[in-house]
Amino acid sequence: MSSPTATATADDIEDGESAALGLDTVFDALRNTRRRRLLRYLNDQNGQVTLSDLAEHIAAIENDTTPKLLDSQQRKRVYVGLYQSHLPKLDSMGVLTFDQQRGIIELAPAASQLNEYLCDDTADAHPSKRYYIE
Repeated sequence: MSSPTATATADDIEDGESAALGLDTVFDALRNTRRRRLLRYLNDQNGQVTLSDLAEHIAAIENDTTPKLLDSQQRKRVYVGLYQSHLPKLDSMGVLTFDQQRGIIELAPAASQLNEYLCDDTADAHPSKRYYIE
């Protein structure tokens, strides 16, 4: 795979390889905590989830509780933010596809270019990646 600063050729895209994301796009995608959380969750769920499951998962993290203990306002606040802002933004970047009518989110092949910057909070995390840890 090419580096995030390279660009894909038409032949690469026809062969199934995703277009390379520029570094500005990568860092813009990862700039927001909620977007990092949703991308991690999509990776953990093999790249496809429903909007309601995603919103519930993120709401539980943000409210330091379990999904069962969330109230409707906590779920709704996250759901609306994802639906109106974060998912359309990541969709327009080519990182994921968001089917608003069906409420299905799926990682696009280009999302793999974010993984080297999308680390979790572990003791052995590379120092340069700590800026993207929550």
